[in-house]
Amino acid sequence: MKSYIPYSLLLAAAASGLAYGATAYTTPVGYITHSVTGSIAGSPSFTLLSPTLVQPTAWAGVSTAAPVGKAITASGTLPSGLNSQYFVELTAAGVNNGWWATVVSVSGSTVTVTNNFPTGVLAGATFVIKKHNTIKSFLGSNAPGLDPGLGLDDADEVQVLNPATQGISSYFYALAVDGAPVDGWYDSGGNDANDTVIVPGTAVMAVRKKPGNTTFASSGEVKTTKTQADIYKGYNWLSPMVATDVSLLASNLNTGNTSTGVQQGVDLSVDEVQFIPASQSIAAYFAADFAQTGVNGWYDSGGNSSDSILMQAPYGIQLVRKFNSSAVWTAPAVVIGQ
Repeated sequence: MKSYIPYSLLLAAAASGLAYGATAYTTPVGYITHSVTGSIAGSPSFTLLSPTLVQPTAWAGVSTAAPVGKAITASGTLPSGLNSQYFVELTAAGVNNGWWATVVSVSGSTVTVTNNFPTGVLAGATFVIKKHNTIKSFLGSNAPGLDPGLGLDDADEVQVLNPATQGISSYFYALAVDGAPVDGWYDSGGNDANDTVIVPGTAVMAVRKKPGNTTFASSGEVKTTKTQADIYKGYNWLSPMVATDVSLLASNLNTGNTSTGVQQGVDLSVDEVQFIPASQSIAAYFAADFAQTGVNGWYDSGGNSSDSILMQAPYGIQLVRKFNSSAVWTAPAVVIGQ
């Protein structure tokens, strides 16, 4: 991991103007510097990028009653214009902190989302509504300096993985001067992809086909709450969305329960957490099963203790789920010093 460049994060308490009841709050904001690895010896290079910082809160408050199915009623008036570009996140709901779902519709003070709310969420649960990160909000007008083109054959790619289907969608940046309708991000069919959502807890893959590393800065608010992310059998591109590096030990991926974390074992035959460094040589780690090994914690392929290995804020991880069942990972909340 030492091949990654250091990231810069400026924390500036910025009054948001929103409130829980009559209590105003502040949110730290800043930027993170990412590096994209250039092609090596003519072969594309891969970099998992994490949109760790988030969009400003559109609404924050409490529920007036327990959610019913996919609907929750807010304690105040919801802003207009909420749509599928936004999501609802539970922030003070006990074990369900970090649960989120995309907005479907809003009627008065009631918002309906894509999934049923968890059982046990009561009246008075605190929740927020935020805008999703998108390819454009994260990468700007090609802030990473990826090689543009009019198709995926010649342009660098940004890939988004759907872990439930194991399908990958690819996007590229194109310029009007080269024949695109306007400068912007496009999908493989040439359709506008600027507003393609990057859901919380996930990373995207930059595929660099040209030599030379590039760097860029992403900006936004620090996410100070837990984040839940679904894990499916196969490949998962994940991000803890923690603006300060988090170790494997502190990541909450090794819970001893396959419904909330990785399967434990004695070697890499079980679930793997993989990092893709600039060298492109994947580094893989597994969680030890104490009953079989007599030790706890994370280990590499050589059996070396790896609890201190860091998930760095600018980058994502690849989790290879070999256990034939899904899980929900609850990534930890960042702690902001007073």
